[in-house]
Amino acid sequence: SIADLLTEQVEFADVILVNKIDLVSEEEREKVLKVVSTLNPKAKVMSTEYGVVDLQHILNSKSFSMEEAFESPGWLVSMKSEVKSESE
Repeated sequence: SIADLLTEQVEFADVILVNKIDLVSEEEREKVLKVVSTLNPKAKVMSTEYGVVDLQHILNSKSFSMEEAFESPGWLVSMKSEVKSESE
């Protein structure tokens, strides 16, 4: 489902941009950031307005680690289901 895909994207990301943060209340903002941080506590989470972000924070961040990616719960579940599907 689309919800699963979006969850996997958040679980696997190194940098997460939460855009349009100016359009929600402080309470809603905190809820969203808490959910994102719960799904991926290692990611750098940045709140943005109008998609404005300093590119040095998202380009060539050198934050990707294949070893950490393999340890990610979402990554493991995805890989296991693909292997199972191929073997059936």
